[in-house]
Amino acid sequence: MAYTVPKLTDYSPEALEKASRELISALNAESKSVKSEAEWKTFRDRWIARKNGILSTVNDLWLKKS
Repeated sequence: MAYTVPKLTDYSPEALEKASRELISALNAESKSVKSEAEWKTFRDRWIARKNGILSTVNDLWLKKS
């Protein structure tokens, strides 16, 4: 299942640590499934696209709101 960035309601260090572990775990799992250059581009765009990539979403939902 594809990772979706959750909206956080708790910004305690423990909650942020748990959320970041889940994020890194999803990144590792998805990166291991990349088998071709086309899949690499899709993976890269999904994670680091400026407007709607996972890292942009993390910035908007976690960092700017904390």
